[in-house]
Amino acid sequence: MVVPRTEDAPPQPEEWGYDLLLYGHEQILRGSDTGVLVAFAAIAFQQIRGGETPPHANAGFGILLFSVVMCAVIHFAMGNVYVGRARRLILQRKEKRRHTTLRGICMVIAWIAGIVQLVCIILGLVLVLMPEPPTFLAAWGIE
Repeated sequence: MVVPRTEDAPPQPEEWGYDLLLYGHEQILRGSDTGVLVAFAAIAFQQIRGGETPPHANAGFGILLFSVVMCAVIHFAMGNVYVGRARRLILQRKEKRRHTTLRGICMVIAWIAGIVQLVCIILGLVLVLMPEPPTFLAAWGIE
């Protein structure tokens, strides 16, 4: 009887789930980082275009810079989840309800920050790239 080596053994469903979870979180972080690159590219585009910066474009820059802050929130929340989980695995501690709740809260914060970041990027890019300000900004006195 041939005993399969551990390297040849198929991954267990739980291990496969953790691998997929790590890959999914990595993609969330990559998307957030790409959003930061878009924000800085829009600012660079405006500087290259030159001339007087219209007020609606300045509002767009502010929104894009806020999206960079959201990227930092996403990284902090996700890092907190990973470090806490890794510490518990390395120290072989049982997971308490408090840890599960804290990890869930951090994940919700990361998702909300990601959605806010996406909205900020879209709105900021629209404002930066439009030649004339949209009509809804007239209510705030930005013309």
